[in-house]
Amino acid sequence: MKKSVTVEGTDLGERIAHMRIKRGISQIGLAKAVGVSATAINKIEAGETRMVRADHLLRIALEVGADPFALVFGENSDEYRFYFPRLETQKALFATLRGDQKRLLARLIQAFYDEVAAERRRDKRRTEG
Repeated sequence: MKKSVTVEGTDLGERIAHMRIKRGISQIGLAKAVGVSATAINKIEAGETRMVRADHLLRIALEVGADPFALVFGENSDEYRFYFPRLETQKALFATLRGDQKRLLARLIQAFYDEVAAERRRDKRRTEG
């Protein structure tokens, strides 16, 4: 089982690159695992991509063994400390999950986001129609 790593870096791309390198994963390897191109990973890490899909962020976090929220906010950010005051408990819980459990969690979160997007599309059609 992969252990969680400390999420370091000042921006999302820097944090992803740090964790990927710490895990010994190439950009190509991460890209294949996430289902994107190596160029996409390179652009994310370089800060050239402003918006990263939620499902891609979750898959990246899963592959590098990081807390997805720490990946997005950074462990030392005010936002992370505000929203996740029980950091050590959460990190310990996340670290105990098996790979299949982490993948299931990622799929559940993605299903939630998909349902929210579908609901918004339905609402938009109702208001337009």
